[in-house]
Amino acid sequence: MFARTKARIRAPSPRSLSAGLWASLRFHGFGSDSGMKPLTASAACVAPRERIWPLLTETRYWPVWGPSVRAVDPADATITAGSSGRVLTTGGLWLDFEISGYEAGRFWTWRVAGVEATGHRLIECAGGTRIVFELPFWAVAYWPVCRIAAIRIARLAEGSGQPWFPGSSP
Repeated sequence: MFARTKARIRAPSPRSLSAGLWASLRFHGFGSDSGMKPLTASAACVAPRERIWPLLTETRYWPVWGPSVRAVDPADATITAGSSGRVLTTGGLWLDFEISGYEAGRFWTWRVAGVEATGHRLIECAGGTRIVFELPFWAVAYWPVCRIAAIRIARLAEGSGQPWFPGSSP
């Protein structure tokens, strides 16, 4: 009844897969020129923006709230536009950083090891402030780290004095 034919099926090459994935991501709004907002991780905080901003910009606090930061060797104790230095990661690597975007009291972004990395933004809302980390789409696996950092900053700003750790109540 039905004729049997031998069909040749070729597996796509890794190059065509990555090109197809990139085209799909761009189609769905990802990519530098797409205008889509970056991936975000955030936490609500009852503290005012003025209390939270020093936690974000004074480098001595970064190892307290940043799960991936063990130490900071900054050129400036408080970052501003163009500040630079290096961070010691939990992996034991020292990586150079530079503040690439900055609006006092509102947000800052940085380049780490020459790559545009996370953005740090404070948004005033009813009852307090939302602490927002912005991530490029390729850093989706880093989202949990940023969520933990946002919760820790909120706890510190609210006066608990203790950063939040996974497994405890936020």
